[in-house]
Amino acid sequence: RITSAKSWGVDGGRIISPEEVKKLVPYIDETVILGGYYQPTVGVVDSLRTGTLMREKAAEMGAAQSFANVEVQDITTENGRVKAVVTDQGTIEADYVVIACGCWSPKLAAMAGAHIPLTPAVHQMKDIGPVPFFKDTKGDIEWPIIRDMDTFMYERQHGTGLEIGSYAHRPILYNPEDLPSNATATLSPTEFAFTQADFDIQDEHSYELLSWEKLRRSRDFGQLQLCGLKKVQELLNRLLSGWFWVIPRLIYMHRISLASTSTTKMTSM
Repeated sequence: RITSAKSWGVDGGRIISPEEVKKLVPYIDETVILGGYYQPTVGVVDSLRTGTLMREKAAEMGAAQSFANVEVQDITTENGRVKAVVTDQGTIEADYVVIACGCWSPKLAAMAGAHIPLTPAVHQMKDIGPVPFFKDTKGDIEWPIIRDMDTFMYERQHGTGLEIGSYAHRPILYNPEDLPSNATATLSPTEFAFTQADFDIQDEHSYELLSWEKLRRSRDFGQLQLCGLKKVQELLNRLLSGWFWVIPRLIYMHRISLASTSTTKMTSM
């Protein structure tokens, strides 16, 4: 990972010990990790806020208009070219149409006779709620995001709360046609009921990694990545292939062994 970072002109990364990880993330149980890769130049982007700022700037320049709560019902074509977009509030003639609507993109592309190879996939995350250790935090993210590579999980501070996410649960896929509309969705069209059975083993991994006594009490910044290594040979293999990655807002580490309000959000793959 250091080599990859350097190839992109990102310098400053280094391998750090469990003790150094503990200094960056006091609520980690350093006895279950082997170390980490620390990269001090990583940043965090709020994609929703970024998109909003771009839209507002484009409107301010007179380069774009936006219309909320307008549903696209069809895209008309003629001789293989787009002619118009049909919405529930009227038809808009257009020579070019850019489809950039995430998990709904395949559905809209099909209206124009095109295909976008995109499958909506559920990503499950738990919001633990306020945690005493984070009670004095001011920003959305002020502490390292823990990335557990062996268990495909992450734990992160969000404001005064803690979130636990997993990419290790069973694949939960959706057809874009089956996504509810804004009017019929219980939460939002891309939020679904949490399934605890898919998260039981992730709960165990999180309990093992975090120092919950520390979190229950009260209080530096990064993301963490961890991997479970149970045997010396596995450790040697990891060391030979590049084994961990840590950053001030992002720390990736390998483990020695593997041992709230709940929401499910959707991503695309």
